Amino acid sequence: MNLLAKDGIRTLASSPTLPTSCLGPDVAQAVRNYRRLATVLPSTAVHYVVGADPHPRLLAAIVAAGGGFAVTGPAEVRACRAAGARPEDLVCSHPIERSADVVEAAGLGVRLFVVGSVKETLRVAEAAPGSAVLCRIHPSGRGSDRSMSRSDGCSTGEAVAVLLVAAERGLDPAGVAFHVGSRQRDPHAWRSPIAASAHVFGALRETGLRPWLLDLGGGFPTALEGGAPPLALYGASIDRALRQEFGVDRPRTLVEPGRAIAGAAQRSAAIRSPPSSGWR
Repeated sequence: MNLLAKDGIRTLASSPTLPTSCLGPDVAQAVRNYRRLATVLPSTAVHYVVGADPHPRLLAAIVAAGGGFAVTGPAEVRACRAAGARPEDLVCSHPIERSADVVEAAGLGVRLFVVGSVKETLRVAEAAPGSAVLCRIHPSGRGSDRSMSRSDGCSTGEAVAVLLVAAERGLDPAGVAFHVGSRQRDPHAWRSPIAASAHVFGALRETGLRPWLLDLGGGFPTALEGGAPPLALYGASIDRALRQEFGVDRPRTLVEPGRAIAGAAQRSAAIRSPPSSGWR
């Protein structure tokens, strides 16, 4: 059962209209990649980033393997629902700019949204009342091939303020999200943002709130990338940091891998299939 399932949320499914990749993925390889991550992070929900490759066969395989999805808007929500995903398996992992899109995503069953400011929080409160929100903070991104923009998120102090506003507006201030940067080669890069997240959780708990979820983001290397330590070291470092910073109050956790699942599968498909062979 997905770690994020809460309150038996139900909704209606809609038909998907989403472009797929021009090269069909090696679905079996993608599932192996998914299971590698699930094995090294055994207490963490794995939510595949749909934008990495939204091929319907790949999405259906992730559903069958027990995974969830990180989506960025209604089109990706519809694709995941068509692949068999439940609404509680989805997280809108980036703020949605248009209120109408938030309304549509909520209408499709999404109840968990990432925000990065008070303005975005108010948009969700108006368009998707009663939803849960995570506030994105910005780590340094050191050790990654590409750092995330520091405009995509806020400081720990700002995050506390954002989540207090969320509670005041009837939302569930679920917790914190962050991303350590793409193709992160330092297994210890999660330590500092986990510590920062624990600070936010502590400040909220002092006000009587009960945050329950930490989104650890993506950035994990693919199986074919050289120069990166073994994936098991990432899992061990993350688990150690969570135990040190949260102790017995450890929250539920999720990760958002994209290339770590789809990247090697796309390369494998390219190597093993000629361009004229069509979808795998």
